[in-house]
Amino acid sequence: YNIPVTSSSYHIETETVPFLQMVYHGSTNLVSSTINMTENPKMEALYCVASGTVPCFAVTGRANSDLRRSGYKSLFNTCFETQKDTISDLFARTATYYQKINNQAITSYEYADGISVTTYQNGVTAVVNYTEQPVSYEGCEVAAMDFIIIGLGE
Repeated sequence: YNIPVTSSSYHIETETVPFLQMVYHGSTNLVSSTINMTENPKMEALYCVASGTVPCFAVTGRANSDLRRSGYKSLFNTCFETQKDTISDLFARTATYYQKINNQAITSYEYADGISVTTYQNGVTAVVNYTEQPVSYEGCEVAAMDFIIIGLGE
């Protein structure tokens, strides 16, 4: 199912909790909205990792400059040549993670001080750092605006 990884922000809340993912993960496949068409694609990708939602991208074969001046301007930022490195890098870093968490329920989700920790029933854990500073989690360094995956058995 295509599912948003953040809230609509219409409610008074300080942080987003991946409630739908916590309920449905492990019983169905969840795919994000198109990351590259959101306001903050980097943050959206981090939310995908934190919630175990498979990232989704929209791509076209047209240059962004062509799209901007056409009737398809809503597809701006979908040029494959522009997106291919981002897509390849993200999928290369997360392929094993998504394989390991397939059909695994989320057993724990914690968020504090800009760091989220999501644990699945098989012990795989995603640690996401939403801050502008590197942090340490159980002896592992997590770069600013980045993530690490623990328990993949690699």
